[in-house]
Amino acid sequence: MKELAKNAAPLFLVLYCLIGVFPILQYSYLNHEPFIFALKYVGPLFLLAFLYFYWSNIRYQKLLIKIALMFQVIMKVFFITIMTAGYILLINDLSSKPETTCFSGNVTDKWANSESLLFTDYNFKLKDINTGMVKSLNVTKKDFDQHKIGELYSECFKEGILGIRFK
Repeated sequence: MKELAKNAAPLFLVLYCLIGVFPILQYSYLNHEPFIFALKYVGPLFLLAFLYFYWSNIRYQKLLIKIALMFQVIMKVFFITIMTAGYILLINDLSSKPETTCFSGNVTDKWANSESLLFTDYNFKLKDINTGMVKSLNVTKKDFDQHKIGELYSECFKEGILGIRFK
């Protein structure tokens, strides 16, 4: 029993991460929006919490050990933050309105934007069928590869309270 109590925190974190994978696999979303949301808003909170709990261990160590502990904290926070994206998708879905936003039009231009080291944005420029207006839209890699310029593209998404589009 004592051994279980000693290992409860790592076991809880592993379980937390494993459960967080299922919503990521269940939903379809655009341009890694849940991961960006997690890194932007949740990551700093995790980092502050971990630094608060680890600070007593870090501040009295030698420089090399401090660097190693800080690296360990950053890696843990990054991994846990990434796995939080599944929970963000669940919250986003459960709090979403039943309305959907549909995009439909001919693809007039398409481009991939890889400014980030972590991911590539795939984009279409659509000429709306009903209004004739030209709109830019982020799309999935699958849609980007399947549609050519001049083809009709149509897709509907729900948008949750966190601003993440999904289906």
